[in-house]
Amino acid sequence: MVYSVVNIQDTHNNLYTIIAAIFVGVAIVVVIVCWIRYRRKRKNIIAAHNEERNKFKASNKIPLTFDSEFSQAWFNNLIQSTSLVSADGCLQNLNNYQWVSGCYIIFNKSEHDKIYVGQSKNLALRVPQHFSNEGHGNKRIYNDYRGGDKFEIKIIPWKKDMPDLNRLEAGLIRTLKSDSYYGYNRSLGRGSSDKEIIVKRDIPHEWGG
Repeated sequence: MVYSVVNIQDTHNNLYTIIAAIFVGVAIVVVIVCWIRYRRKRKNIIAAHNEERNKFKASNKIPLTFDSEFSQAWFNNLIQSTSLVSADGCLQNLNNYQWVSGCYIIFNKSEHDKIYVGQSKNLALRVPQHFSNEGHGNKRIYNDYRGGDKFEIKIIPWKKDMPDLNRLEAGLIRTLKSDSYYGYNRSLGRGSSDKEIIVKRDIPHEWGG
């Protein structure tokens, strides 16, 4: 009789162990399935995000060549027809460019017209940042200016008959070759995904005054 009771208890214990093992197994399977589904969903989200990002990059990519409407000759004429003023004089007379969009060209006259081209939707705010330790200006320009180098600036306000700011900036950089190791620019400007390295720099002297 005692043996029968012990057998029944052992059977119950074994049954409980089996049931517990089944529950643990099911829980593990559920966790694995949920993890797989999560990974698949995350992979699809990342793929969709990358596709949208690539589409955006493709639509905003700056071409590495001039087009027929805004040729290199067009940019040459724009640069030559824009007046050149000293940096100090320009910085003191930027009130007329408050919230004016456009591009600007900075010439380091002490470094054989080492050039920087930039763009802004508020020229009066952006241009001075390169000559002070405030904001996100070009630190190399600031260091050269602080070291005593002489600078001159050309301001080019944006007009409706011009390309958009990204393309205007890229065209000026390409024309002036300011993204070479002789210039301050490191790429074709905002919106560009490719960098055009120019080894030989041959810029007409009259561009720099």
